[in-house]
Amino acid sequence: MVEIMRASLSRKSVIYLLMTFLALFCIEGCRRAVDDASGGAVENISPKLKSMFSETRSICFGRLVMQVPHDATLVYGPAEIESSIEYRQGELGRFDEYISVRMKKIDKERRFFNERNFSKLPLFGKVLDGARLNQKIIIGSDDRVGYTVLSLVPVNEDIFIQEVYGVLPEDDFVNRMNRVATILRAREAEEIPAEPGLCIEGGFVAGEYEYERVTIGIRLIEFPDVHISVDVHKNLEYLDNDSSPKILHERAQRNAEAAGLGPVFSRGKILRDQTRRIAHWNGQEMAFRTPAYKRAASVHEFHFYSAGSVNDPFHPKLDIRLDSGVRENAKAAIKATSKNLGRDACGWVKS
Repeated sequence: MVEIMRASLSRKSVIYLLMTFLALFCIEGCRRAVDDASGGAVENISPKLKSMFSETRSICFGRLVMQVPHDATLVYGPAEIESSIEYRQGELGRFDEYISVRMKKIDKERRFFNERNFSKLPLFGKVLDGARLNQKIIIGSDDRVGYTVLSLVPVNEDIFIQEVYGVLPEDDFVNRMNRVATILRAREAEEIPAEPGLCIEGGFVAGEYEYERVTIGIRLIEFPDVHISVDVHKNLEYLDNDSSPKILHERAQRNAEAAGLGPVFSRGKILRDQTRRIAHWNGQEMAFRTPAYKRAASVHEFHFYSAGSVNDPFHPKLDIRLDSGVRENAKAAIKATSKNLGRDACGWVKS
């Protein structure tokens, strides 16, 4: 079972998103028991998939909490809270080394500076003390127009690295990074914090922020070539309505035709294409089988996308994808060992 919890400012309320990501592979002929605006669980999936979710554990990423199979492997992807933020477990002993490496990069950048550049970017080459104990902020510039700001935040035996590019001199970005660094605390892998905030790999940051994004991947022992990814991205003043699976599929078709590969592309098969409401997300889902071409194997792909709402941390952009035939993060690298994945979910896969 997969469930998502949404934290409000005062409490957490449970929203049942799906029985499992895998059950999203159902097509029209597959009966689903519940699928309404309040969420709902998909029933009547195969015993194999049910057994995968007979033992689960809770994980949190961003503002979401999800149930995954107990033996599933989690892979945290890029995270951004005001700036990008990376987790380096057990690397506190390399703190000075990180500073040295960045200063060498800045020395190379310095060769392209002249007096005019220095007057525009007076903080270039500086190492500042952050707002947190032992935090260091190193300021360089890749383009001599804006700053590159790197913040090293020691937390217990770990390091969190904040970084942002293209910061204009008038921007107050250091203070925004300091705010996150000050609140950031360590988090055990299985910890589900009670207060509102964002879970990232190894850490938790309470509060709300202008820019929030967290990504995570899920790997299943039963289907080793299947990669599931979830991207949760808070919108600012506008919505991204150009990244729905239908629009991306049509764009890929045009690109294939322009490259003379239209006949190859047409061998693929769309298995499902429909709008759908999942909890409070209105979006579109698409499942299809890609054609084999040269070294690329024929595999199955699923994509659900919802643009979310403007400036709402509890209704962010939601992008869920599932790919089969993955090896070492390369799509269509191998013939899908999970050929029967769709049949196990609800019987749609046709060889």
